[in-house]
Amino acid sequence: MHDLLSRVEAVVSMASGGAVSVEKLHAAKGDLISAGMDSMKILTVIMRLEAEFGVVIDMNEDASFLQNTATIAEFVQVQLALEVVA
Repeated sequence: MHDLLSRVEAVVSMASGGAVSVEKLHAAKGDLISAGMDSMKILTVIMRLEAEFGVVIDMNEDASFLQNTATIAEFVQVQLALEVVA
């Protein structure tokens, strides 16, 4: 899970255009808004997560997991596990 979290943190940092570093995410305890992400950057995070991990994030569903890097990593882990089962 740690490797997955590190990958999620890297995706978030890249999606911010470098404005939010991994260190800044750690200081904000993974909270995207506290780290400086705005709604447009979070949309970019969604697109990059989908591309990086091959998952689909349906914005018509509960997207509260997008608030924190740890909950994003948990979501990705579950989605990847579901793909293996299917």
